[in-house]
Amino acid sequence: MKQWYEKKYFNRMYWIFEEMENLNLTHTQLCLILLVQYLNETHSVISFDVLRNKLNKSEEEIDDLLDQLHQKGYLQIDVTPKGFDISIDGLFQMENELHFESNIFDLFESEFKRPLSSRELQRISEWLHLYDETSITFALRDASMRNILNFDYINRILENGAHEEDKQ
Repeated sequence: MKQWYEKKYFNRMYWIFEEMENLNLTHTQLCLILLVQYLNETHSVISFDVLRNKLNKSEEEIDDLLDQLHQKGYLQIDVTPKGFDISIDGLFQMENELHFESNIFDLFESEFKRPLSSRELQRISEWLHLYDETSITFALRDASMRNILNFDYINRILENGAHEEDKQ
């Protein structure tokens, strides 16, 4: 089963920007992580030359940055003949990085900025039987970041995520 941060509907860049102040990163470390995420998404080769040119840093500075982020547990680095395979999954696996509210119903009311109707409460309850709370929370946050706070839209995000898991 895929982790919450591997699901199709989860936008890593949005999450990184949303959690930026909690990640304890320098601006240069943040730029490196965002660059690595971009290069991974575009299936581009990651090498010292690419990182050096994009970040305007020396090879030693890039090496230090990679080492710092690896020490924090944010990066996994594997050397390949073409360059590096760098995973930023550790960034999403860190303890206490996500700040879920204790009650998912409160989270929905907070995002919608109003009390929920009985039908909406029932729909969330139905989702809780079909999906884990983490998936529902991220579907809500995705809809909120896109400014589409609509239960049907959230439901489509959840359904699409479940269908993607079934295919794999």
